Amino acid sequence: VYNQNLDNYNFKHIILKQFPNIKFITLNFLTRGPVETVLCGLNSVKNIEEKTLILDCDTFYNEDIISACHQTDNHGIFYFKDTSAQSIFSYIEEKNNYVLNIKEKVKISDSACSGAYLFNNGNTLKKYCELSLNKENKYNNEYYISGIYNLLIGDGELIEALPISNFHCL
Repeated sequence: VYNQNLDNYNFKHIILKQFPNIKFITLNFLTRGPVETVLCGLNSVKNIEEKTLILDCDTFYNEDIISACHQTDNHGIFYFKDTSAQSIFSYIEEKNNYVLNIKEKVKISDSACSGAYLFNNGNTLKKYCELSLNKENKYNNEYYISGIYNLLIGDGELIEALPISNFHCL
């Protein structure tokens, strides 16, 4: 899912050279944030019973997070330890490897989200994207994935806290 302005930079061609089986969904408008962007992608797929992994575009992983996704039946948030004083990520509170709370750009712990978000079912993700947008569940006038997890937690869903250490924020 990408904004049509990237066509000015030969975006599709560059990606297709490395990944020829990619399906592109071009947006001719600015979304209200990651939740709406993800929903635009999900709306192009009929039925998504499989696990769904969302990756922010500004991270690079040097460890196999796909295998970690296959090892759980729960939703999950990949996180790392961030001891800086700045609040530039989403942060989770976790206990016994489960997420109790998540806040966008508010440092509620040293457990910062890496930008890899796992949902145990794409249809569930789609439902909660729609709920988030309908409830105007936003931070700083933008709809973030963290808001979806708060809705899931509020409904009693288990969110696994999945630690990682070998990745880079670009």
